[in-house]
Amino acid sequence: MKKIIFSLTLFIFFASGIYYLGYTTPGLHTLIRVTSQLIPGQLTIQQIDGTFADQIQIRNLHYHYNSTDVVINEAKMTWSPRYLINQEIIIEELSANEINIKNVSQKQTTQASNPLAYLKHVVISKASIKQLNLNYNQQPITLKQINLSRAGTGMTHLDADIEVNNIVDQLANHSITGHLNLNLRHDELEIKQASLFAGKASAEVSGFVKKKWDIHWKINAPQIKDFLPHLSGSLMTSGQIQGERQNPIIKMSLLANQFKNDIYAVEHLESEQTIQLSRPSSLEFKAKGLRYKDSTITALTGTITSEPQRQALLLNIKLFDDQQNRLTGMIKLPQGLSHPSLSQPIEGNLKFELANVAIIKLISSELKNPIGHASADLELNGKLNDPKLNAKIALQQISFDLPRYVVNIRQLNVNGQMTAPDLMSFKGTFSAGKGVGQVEGQLNLNQRVLTTSITGHDLQTVNTHKYQLTLDPKLNLKLSPTDISLTGDVFISNARLILTDYYNVVSLPDEVKLTTKTKQQLSIPLNLALDLTLNLGKDIFVTYDKFEGTLGGKLTINQVSGHPATAIGEIHAIKGHYNTYGKTLKISEARMMYSGNPLTNPGIYIKAQKKFETLAIQKSNNNFISDTGLQSAYTGESMIIAGVQLTGSLRHPNVGLYSLPAGLSQQDILSYLMFGHPQANAKNPGAVLSALSSIYAGGNSKIGNVTDKLKSTFALSDFGIDSADIYDTETNKIVSTPTIGIGKKLGKNLYLRFRMGVLNPISILNIRYQLSKHFSLQSESSPNENGADLFYTVETD
Repeated sequence: MKKIIFSLTLFIFFASGIYYLGYTTPGLHTLIRVTSQLIPGQLTIQQIDGTFADQIQIRNLHYHYNSTDVVINEAKMTWSPRYLINQEIIIEELSANEINIKNVSQKQTTQASNPLAYLKHVVISKASIKQLNLNYNQQPITLKQINLSRAGTGMTHLDADIEVNNIVDQLANHSITGHLNLNLRHDELEIKQASLFAGKASAEVSGFVKKKWDIHWKINAPQIKDFLPHLSGSLMTSGQIQGERQNPIIKMSLLANQFKNDIYAVEHLESEQTIQLSRPSSLEFKAKGLRYKDSTITALTGTITSEPQRQALLLNIKLFDDQQNRLTGMIKLPQGLSHPSLSQPIEGNLKFELANVAIIKLISSELKNPIGHASADLELNGKLNDPKLNAKIALQQISFDLPRYVVNIRQLNVNGQMTAPDLMSFKGTFSAGKGVGQVEGQLNLNQRVLTTSITGHDLQTVNTHKYQLTLDPKLNLKLSPTDISLTGDVFISNARLILTDYYNVVSLPDEVKLTTKTKQQLSIPLNLALDLTLNLGKDIFVTYDKFEGTLGGKLTINQVSGHPATAIGEIHAIKGHYNTYGKTLKISEARMMYSGNPLTNPGIYIKAQKKFETLAIQKSNNNFISDTGLQSAYTGESMIIAGVQLTGSLRHPNVGLYSLPAGLSQQDILSYLMFGHPQANAKNPGAVLSALSSIYAGGNSKIGNVTDKLKSTFALSDFGIDSADIYDTETNKIVSTPTIGIGKKLGKNLYLRFRMGVLNPISILNIRYQLSKHFSLQSESSPNENGADLFYTVETD
């Protein structure tokens, strides 16, 4: 009897416990507390109602496990816990107001346990979720109105009917909306509708995957800059996946228009692609109006086919442009299908043929008018993520121009070959005019450093109407991404240089169109290192401004990268002449001297002179009588030399006048240079205006005051040395420069004054008219500017 009572008591105890835990709300609270201690992670629930055996209602559930956080605002679940004995969860109905799932990917140091590893199946007969917020690595997406029916998983597959009526996300500055409706049945998928919209862009997918594939998609982005601000243009792609389950065939097309950014552009691109894993696949495309920086390719056509060979993958490549340039070859991935990784081996042979080398303008926009042929044989090996290249190149009959440097290269023939990993050696010849040159060097592909030597004889590198230059170089050139180094010797055997002076240009031809493009100035870049010796031959003819002559000399130019160039040596005039004060003066001596000073500011010593024939007059005299009253006697002709001497530096010259024999006054020397005779013989006032109209010399004048005698002889109101303010383009300052001026009062109230520069090529005309006792009007005209002023004057004691 005692055993019966004990058994009955024990049964009632267990039955009460089961009833308490399974069919009462306090029992449900107890189970939740125990469960939260057993499962991995942390589980907290603010409010829970219902019973474990039937329906459970929760509010504000928070579960944290590893890097995942799950927050359920409000949910209700009806389920059958008896299936837990069979390691199954059967949920008859599930509804939730809002669910937030956040995951932050991070490296796990230990193997995390799976909280659902005990279960074999999870089945949800019906589910409804008003809003699901997903956030993976700070990438949020919102799904609204999610409906699931007959959803189940055996932990290896998922069965479900899923419907999402509103997808909300953000891309660039546009909101993304969409709809999703699909069915999952074990290993079959049916996409009834999947669509996304963002601005004017759209994406649509539909179809099924059963025993066969039948998936279709279409993506349209008419304004791609809405999502990628650095790009512009339109993009559209569509395609399908069909065929057997184990051997799908993918066909897709791509259409892009006005696709561009600041560096490259594609005016129009069409592409058709067919991919089949077990059979040959192909990619065909046509492109028009390709641009890279300042270089363009009118049209490009290509075909890439892939051919599976057991476990390997073979790619055949054919690319053509409208100039018959082509790239053909084969690339093989021996483990392409069995080991699809970036570390697998790669093999390949490519041949690059340029029937028209205009494409080399892609290297530099400085290259103009390139013609000729080029080819390259490339051999690939190594790994896919670290390929090794072995190449042979051949350049044939290459010609191009470098207008910025006035250089023309003709008949360039070069052969090159890889001699070490990332190192190519090359050797070749070229012609310029009647001369032939040689080039030899190495190109480090990894460091992008070019090292080459250039030699030649009688190379006519420049040959235009105004510039001809023939030289014999022995140079070593090194180019890197940041620096340029040039060393060696250059012998200039012949040169004809006509350097234009634009001072007197007052208008442009009608066919010249002005633009806002900034004028480029040729200068020596500071990243250039120089150790260059220039030797001038005996046939170097230069014309500049009013100078014509033949130059000679030797100059060594040095420049440390980052500093201005300096020079040591001398350039001198062998013969020549210079026009000044309206006369042609012979250069008797001219030197530009360097002793380590800047290349742009040599020391100068120039003497230019002219011979004048004059009558020799000797006054008669008597040894016994001091004044006999006899007239002077003509004794023949004599020669007088009058000249200009410039000393100092090019930027700060000093100008002086001299004569042979010495003894002439500065006024007489100036009169000889201006009028051809001494001041005492000046008769014609018009000669002054004629002479002054051609004056433009350089230097700091030491002439002083021109004679009052000339002023009185010509009945001028004013004649002398004056000054004028001009703008110095080198120093960007207003400076004063000496001028020779003449003035004449033409009437009671009208005064005219004309000034010509002694050191600088300026000419200024002033006209002053006295309106009244206190008011006067003055105008000033020059090639640079015109203006007028109204003056008011008051005289005071």
